[in-house]
Amino acid sequence: MAIFIVNKSVDENALLDINLLDFDGYKPFEFISMDGFDIDDANSIKNPFVKPHNNPLPQTDGNLLTADLKPLSWNVIRLKK
Repeated sequence: MAIFIVNKSVDENALLDINLLDFDGYKPFEFISMDGFDIDDANSIKNPFVKPHNNPLPQTDGNLLTADLKPLSWNVIRLKK
């Protein structure tokens, strides 16, 4: 299962809490994001730094998944059974 999330805030992190109660046994195995660049940045041959990167896995506590989303970020959390 994949969860796609966008944080559109220019300067504030967003705390994501997802209740996995109906998805018994699913655990995160990948957390990818694009963040850490200026809103006007773009890739070029000389500067190809706007790209996805891996993050530490989100915290899980029973059936609750919690992730910190950086400002101006595109995020994917992948889970599997």
